[in-house]
Parts: sequence; C-alpha cells; structure tokens
Amino acid sequence: MGSASVRGVAAPILSALFFLSMFFVPVLGSLINPFAPLPILYVLLRYGLVAGLFGALLSAIVVGAVLGAKVSAFYLLSYALMAMVLGGMIKKQVGITTAVAVAAALSMAATGLFFVAVGSSSAAEVYTFMLKIVQQMINESVDTYRKAGVPADQVDFLVQNAGDISRWMVRILPGAAAVAYFLMSLSNYIFYRYLQKRWTYLAPADTLDTTRWSPPEQMVFAFILGLGLALVANSLARIVGVNILIVVMLVYFTTGCCIIQFWFEKFKLPNFLRMTVYILLLLQPFLMAGIAGMGLFDLWFDFRKIRRKAGAKEEDNGTDT
Repeated sequence: MGSASVRGVAAPILSALFFLSMFFVPVLGSLINPFAPLPILYVLLRYGLVAGLFGALLSAIVVGAVLGAKVSAFYLLSYALMAMVLGGMIKKQVGITTAVAVAAALSMAATGLFFVAVGSSSAAEVYTFMLKIVQQMINESVDTYRKAGVPADQVDFLVQNAGDISRWMVRILPGAAAVAYFLMSLSNYIFYRYLQKRWTYLAPADTLDTTRWSPPEQMVFAFILGLGLALVANSLARIVGVNILIVVMLVYFTTGCCIIQFWFEKFKLPNFLRMTVYILLLLQPFLMAGIAGMGLFDLWFDFRKIRRKAGAKEEDNGTDT
C-alpha cells in the first residue's frame, strides 16, 4: 500500500516535470514534453478515476507553482484532459482510431476555449503578435543558416519571401495545432500500449496490429473538400482548405508509415535499414509527401492487400452459411 501511494504521487510529479521540461531543457525538453499525459494515464488506469483526478490536480499545482495559474490551467485542459479522455477510451475498448481522435479533439477544443476566455486582445492584435513571433523565428533561422554555410541564394530566397512565409505560417496555425494534438495523443496511446505489454496489470489497450491500420474511408471526402477550398480564389476559403489538408495529409502520412512498416515486417529487413529509411524521411520533405500520397492511394490500390483479405473472409462466411 505504501509503494502504491508513492507511485500515485510520483507519477503526477513526473508528468509535471515532463511538461516543464520544454521551458527549461533546450531541444530535449521539446521531445519529452508531449509525453506529459502518460504518467496521469498510468495512474488513472492503475488506480482508478479518483486517483487519476487527484494526480491531474497535483500535477497542475506543481506546474502552477513554477509558471503560474494560467499555465497550470493550460496544462489541465491540454495534457491532463487528454490523459483522462484516453484512459476512458481505453477502458471502453473503443479502438485506437476513436480514442486518439476524441482525446486530441476534446483537449484541443478545451484549450481553444480557454484562450478565448482569458484573452483580452482582439483577433487583429493576436494576429499581429503571432506574426512578430514568427518573423523573429525566421530571422533567427536565417542567421543560423548563414553560420552553417547554407548557399547564399537559398538564404536570400528566405529573406526576400520572409513576409509571405510568416503570414502563411500564422494562417496555418489551426492546422498545425491539430497536428500537434493528434501526434501527442497517438504517441501517448502507443507508448501506453508498449508499457501495458510489460506491466500486464494495467488495463489492456487496443491490440490492433498498427501495420494494418488505415483511416476511415470517408476521410477522402475531407481531402476533396480541403483541396477544393484550397483552389478557390477567396483567401479565407483557401486558408480553411489548407488547414484541412494539413490535418488530413498527416493522417495519410501516418497510413503511409504503417504501410512501410508492414513491408519491413513482411520482408524482415534489419533494423539499421529501417532506421536509414526513417532518417531519410525526416531529412527529405518530398519523401514525406510521397509517403502521404501512398497513404491516400492505399484506399484504391490496397498496397497491403488487407481489404481484399477481409472481403474474401466475408464471402467465405456467406458461402458457409
């Protein structure tokens, strides 16, 4: 009982430290921060709802003591809420797709409402403020590229188009935020499933083989909508369309990665070759676009032949009966 109490307190503190790492640990903190929901998820599924709520509150208190009440509220509505929703979805065994999507959507919506409630500035003032931040980031990137010896023509192109680039970066923030919440939700779900295989006393997560995962077929209509709006001359419609495409193509990129992993497993490629492929994906944006395209066209080409097998099983069942 004593050790359980220690873990019940240590896990929320660990969650707060994961969250705070982004503010105090350069580079590495940005990689640790997205896993802040995981310790709360552990407490919830190990000790129950009351313990999970207590853990979320304790973590928020620690965050508030370091960075203040507003940041503490942000932590509660983003990270802690995501953990609670993921835990509830896992308990209900709704599957990875629904669990990840619902947790990401609810935590993002709650955070957005929080910013609206506490914000005292107009939309124009917020836009101008974000524009200044992005422009500052671009200027810092230009200095870094020059010191790193990047060709002058590439640096000059960035400088000459800095205004347009910064404006579009601000306009796609909704899509970028949705991507961030989706990735955080997915990462915590997958890592929890990894832990559950070793700590079998935890509630089981969806056992779906991720190499066979694919998004709902209806998502292609979101892609068509986003593409159609992005081609409209009206600037507002174009911005909405681009934001939709950012989210949809992330999902299809995830599908493409599942397809690649399926082939890795099928041909039993060594780990160093797999890592080489993933590193190339990170370094080459055009390859990432190709992977997303493969995920999209999987709807028609069925690269893993998983739909064909499912259809054959249904026909066999019909014949048997």
